[in-house]
Amino acid sequence: MEMAGLLFARLLSLFFIILIGFVTVRCGLVQQEGIKSLSMLSLYIICPFAVMNAFEVNPTREILGGLLLAVLFAMLTHVIFIGAMRLLKRPLKLQTIERASIIYSNAGILTIPLVTALFGPDWVIYTCAYNVVQITLQWTHLRHMISGEKGVDLKKILLNPNLIAIYVGVIIFFTGFRFPGPIDQAIDMVAAMVGPVGMLISGMTIGGMTLKKVVSFRRVWLVTVLRMLVMPLIMALIARVLGLASLVPNGQTVLLISLLAAAGPSGATVMQMSRIYNDSETADYAGAINVITMLCCAITMPLVAAFFLM
Repeated sequence: MEMAGLLFARLLSLFFIILIGFVTVRCGLVQQEGIKSLSMLSLYIICPFAVMNAFEVNPTREILGGLLLAVLFAMLTHVIFIGAMRLLKRPLKLQTIERASIIYSNAGILTIPLVTALFGPDWVIYTCAYNVVQITLQWTHLRHMISGEKGVDLKKILLNPNLIAIYVGVIIFFTGFRFPGPIDQAIDMVAAMVGPVGMLISGMTIGGMTLKKVVSFRRVWLVTVLRMLVMPLIMALIARVLGLASLVPNGQTVLLISLLAAAGPSGATVMQMSRIYNDSETADYAGAINVITMLCCAITMPLVAAFFLM
């Protein structure tokens, strides 16, 4: 319960930065073009640098075991989420965009700064496992769900900036290579921006939408409950029943980090792909889900963590 309380306190701190982003848009200091530019900067520069920075640790057996556990849990999570959505599709009459928003979380933008704040930068490496699995599925399964197109876009998977950062990070991890002092310090400084910038973007996104537009989508609350509580609690229960935390040293912390990624708000990638392949109304619905789940995560994520840890 102490960890859940700490998680809640950290989320409140991050939400204050979200409030700053919200106010800047509402006051007209930042326009939609500025939000898009800042989002691109975060996605293609700041997050990859944070990932590379996370791999600057010694490749001990303990860390390797933790990474394998994190990958296993990420794969298990996506298999169960995808399977559950297929089973619930007809009974709950779930639309494609609803199922996609439940399956895919905003794992990188929120989890990396949250893990950094909770446990320190040395633990960010375990968030990479979830991101590798999710990014691969986003450009295969998610893309097929939303566009209806078949086939795999290997180029977009392999050349994704965050995966490239992981490739570089793995080399750093196993070879012990370190950048020269000034470059390494620059990477550290850019990586430290991931939390504040990510939260500012979230606040700006919320500020750019009217409350009337958000609540006009009546099923958004059903999707929110499934995304933020039901599915993460199922994964927490599975992890406890299977005793996965006992497989490696610090297994409980590794699984908690992975669970936070699974319990995060709906993925912004769902909204972005929907805007490319679908009509604006569908994209707005995806955006509304993203906003509501982001607002709810300060309550739901500590609840999921408390259930897993108790």
